[in-house]
Amino acid sequence: MAESNSKTLGRYKLLALLATGGMAEIHLARQTGIEGFERIVVVKKILPTLAGDESFLEMFFDEARIAALLNHPNIVQIYDLGKEGEEYFIAMEYLEGESLAYLERQARKKKIYMPPHLAAGIIAMLCDGLDYAHAFQGPEGKPLQIVHRDVSPQNVIILFNGGVKLVDFGIAKAASQLHMTRVGTMKGKLTYMSPEQVLGKTVDRRSDIFSLGVILWEVLTRRRLFKRPSEPATLQAIMNEDIPEIREIRPEVPLELEAIALKALQKDPADRFENASAMGNALRDHIREASVSAGIREISSFIGEVFAERMRSKKYLLDRISSSDGELSNVALLKAETSKSMPSLSRLEDLPTPTDPSKQVPMKGMPTPPCAEAPPASEQEQLSDIQIPSTESTPSKKPGKRLSPLILAALAGLLLGSGLIAWWALSRASAPETQETTRESLTHTVSADAGDVQKKLAPKEPKLTRLSIHSRPRGCKIVLNGNVLAGRTPIENVAVVPGEKYKVAAICQDHEEEIKMFTFQPDKTTQLDFAPPLLEGARPRVYGYLRLDTEPWSEIRLGKRKLGITPLLKIRLIAGKHRLTAVNRDQGIKKTIIVTIRPRKTTKLFRKIGK
Repeated sequence: MAESNSKTLGRYKLLALLATGGMAEIHLARQTGIEGFERIVVVKKILPTLAGDESFLEMFFDEARIAALLNHPNIVQIYDLGKEGEEYFIAMEYLEGESLAYLERQARKKKIYMPPHLAAGIIAMLCDGLDYAHAFQGPEGKPLQIVHRDVSPQNVIILFNGGVKLVDFGIAKAASQLHMTRVGTMKGKLTYMSPEQVLGKTVDRRSDIFSLGVILWEVLTRRRLFKRPSEPATLQAIMNEDIPEIREIRPEVPLELEAIALKALQKDPADRFENASAMGNALRDHIREASVSAGIREISSFIGEVFAERMRSKKYLLDRISSSDGELSNVALLKAETSKSMPSLSRLEDLPTPTDPSKQVPMKGMPTPPCAEAPPASEQEQLSDIQIPSTESTPSKKPGKRLSPLILAALAGLLLGSGLIAWWALSRASAPETQETTRESLTHTVSADAGDVQKKLAPKEPKLTRLSIHSRPRGCKIVLNGNVLAGRTPIENVAVVPGEKYKVAAICQDHEEEIKMFTFQPDKTTQLDFAPPLLEGARPRVYGYLRLDTEPWSEIRLGKRKLGITPLLKIRLIAGKHRLTAVNRDQGIKKTIIVTIRPRKTTKLFRKIGK
């Protein structure tokens, strides 16, 4: 029987403790094999207090058995389910990245906002992974009818290389599942559940599509959609409240993206996308027609801008720990952070206020360590990253497993802080997990003995200035130093280098071209406003709005221009008569709709276009 603190578990050598939650310990480990085969993995080990719980073990087996069947680039890979003595564990791939929740939180903190097309690219990759899982067939060719049931920003990992992974199929439901959930029992994070899921009804793949819609809505608006002060109020919002229009909150979001999110968020599953593939195709159609790129290279560039220092710190620690003899230590930094992503109550003014360490109250029964802050509450962020030494100022060492005195001092400080935090965590091991977080994350710190390491920072990348461009009339094309920007005005969050001179031109239909020369200041968001005069003889155009729904759903086009997927909530069109085309490729439908837009009014229209 293996001891709970053993440094080996089966064929896995445990290198570092990443986190301890209410169900399991998460370890960084090295898997070894024949001919010198090695790879770094994550081992999830059930806590001894739960190893004798039959119902929990069945659920644990479900996670491994279902997820291990799935082999897709956008789903975390499960390698092994094992038992060593009385200890049960799962071995899975190590994901070098951060959760979408933490990415959004840190980006907002740094005022680096994700462009809408990148959000579309990330959700499209999740659609690929979910569609694969939803359609997966067992060995006998029978669909397993897998439904994730916990699609949330905390369970979406954005890799530093730009990849996107869906994790934690621990509560996934499949037709062949061993451990059957009791009827009427809710599992998953409440604020990302579908109406049918919160009511305890039978759910299918369209429930996961609703959850994707919530994520897309929140990333585009930077607000929470259903989070309310109490669970009853949250349930009421999910089941009965109308979905706020995205463009009322963020006018710069393209209409097509708003339409896709709102279609996924329909209360009735029949009104949503039929499957994740249809939603992914709609997102990629938008990306392609907007002439923008939203692949792994662009996502990697964005996450590198947000996590530049954190990426270097993680690589430094990972290299040192993986090449050492595997002294068991607590290194929470190497685990993907799964903090909450958005301000609650759907209000931007609810942003969390950073905690002042000098005002923290020591925890009862635990002395405040002289070189480490007390761990923050679960709602607060992790302590700042471990800083790596600069390569210019650190003497070179011969390769090998022996660590330099400077590194030993850093790791010694890390172990000291981690030991104190682990002592605190063990005293709270029986506390239940919150509904919003599936696992608790232990924080880390560095002692004063490693102060020299912290001071030798790697060179920081230059900060970019953000540019916001508006025009009257709206919908103008913007050319920045000869490059046409994606989208039409208003255009937000354009990255420019401070101190450099830019030529910005606004090109609006029936208006003269307007040009401005500008040098932008650092650490400041600048708004440029254009008001080009009308061309001689041109008359100002009068606009109205269109609300259109069809049965069944359809893609609406005006000539070659794609207006979106029904329901269209507020489409701005020139006043007058328009000939629209409604297309539903799945059902082979293509219909013509004639509509007259009244000046400065909203025209509402419903059409049955079925065969």
